[in-house]
Amino acid sequence: MLVMKIYQLTAVQRVSTASGYLRLATESDRSLLIEWLSAFLSEIDQAVSEDVEHQVDNRLKEQNTYFWVDSTPVSVASGKQVLPTIGRINLAYTPPEYRRQGYATACVAALSQKLLEGMPPLFPNSRFSQSHSQSYLSSDWVSPHLRLAPILIHLKCID
Repeated sequence: MLVMKIYQLTAVQRVSTASGYLRLATESDRSLLIEWLSAFLSEIDQAVSEDVEHQVDNRLKEQNTYFWVDSTPVSVASGKQVLPTIGRINLAYTPPEYRRQGYATACVAALSQKLLEGMPPLFPNSRFSQSHSQSYLSSDWVSPHLRLAPILIHLKCID
């Protein structure tokens, strides 16, 4: 069972262990994304269905999926801004032959930085916002290269 947690992203530490760069997935990557999404779902014991193609088409249309490329794509992650100060990263996957080389860490760190830079400050009209850009990241895992503080969300029902 996956448990979703929400964290406050305050900074991304530079990761220099993996060579390569972050690149937006394009239509020419469709077959590779279908293959990798199917493998990802299989590895987390989720049923792989023909819906995978639809999911990939949606990700390409929304332009929210990125590869870490080291002469060839070696890792993939999807992420997007879901609210003005909330971003979400999911589908972090690296094929077995590229694992343990820091590619997923570099991919997620670069995507986290991209999301952090694209979000407005939490308190735009205060002195606090001049020195702090705060964003929230929902994730089912935590990387040691992301400086995250757990956030407790309180919901109040109003009748």
